[in-house]
Amino acid sequence: MIRLIACDMDGTLLDSQKRLPREFPELLRKLKEKGVTFSVASGRSLVALEGLFAEQMEDIIFICDNGACVQRPGAEPFYRCLPFEIVHRVLDICQQEEGVVPVLCCTGGIYYPDSAKEQFRQEINNFYYQFNTLPYEALYRGTDPVMKIALCDMQDPARHIYPILKPLIGEQYELAVSGALWMDIMCKGVHKGSAIRALQAQLGITAEETMVFGDYGNDITMMQEAFYSCAMANATEEVKAWARFIVPSNDENGVVRTICEHLGITEL
Repeated sequence: MIRLIACDMDGTLLDSQKRLPREFPELLRKLKEKGVTFSVASGRSLVALEGLFAEQMEDIIFICDNGACVQRPGAEPFYRCLPFEIVHRVLDICQQEEGVVPVLCCTGGIYYPDSAKEQFRQEINNFYYQFNTLPYEALYRGTDPVMKIALCDMQDPARHIYPILKPLIGEQYELAVSGALWMDIMCKGVHKGSAIRALQAQLGITAEETMVFGDYGNDITMMQEAFYSCAMANATEEVKAWARFIVPSNDENGVVRTICEHLGITEL
């Protein structure tokens, strides 16, 4: 029996136009009736998810910033933050690498350098809200705790910035390619999989009772924590290799259709 469902957002629950399925509110209501806990597991920050789920905040557990922030209904958010030493080191590297812009995802806001060109600004606006642009030197002086550093890399992060950072900090910190133009840096042991594992322990739920959906590399760790590991048809081949099930794409409402099929939900 499925008791926990965790779902990535971009490329998974959201369609290519960044829209939630129209059936989602009713699906969430029926899951609650069946005693199934629903969790959003996203690389997005909490403020961005709050805007999408304003009317369902009390019915969803939010795993944000790839697990660096977890928000349970009625509780204060739980954060895992990076030391400023590594934040400054990554800022140094970004200033040397053309085509890479750092986005500091902090407990109190989102910050990135005001020198970022328009193409970066447009890409950042697709995923981040209520952000501040600051001169590079001001980013070094920031005191707002940093949960995650998201790197926007127009040259393909898997081929460019990831190979640069992996030998430098990959043993001490989590590095995850989270999109075609994105790579994320978190504390060691912080990822979607560890957040799912902690949630399972808190709720008394097993991997055999867990269903997860994802499409990109930062979803692989949570695939490892669920028997019902579902890769979207639009997922990368690496993610599909880790999944037990391949489901219809995000533009074919694959998440809702799959949940309804497995839980016997016939009408939404």
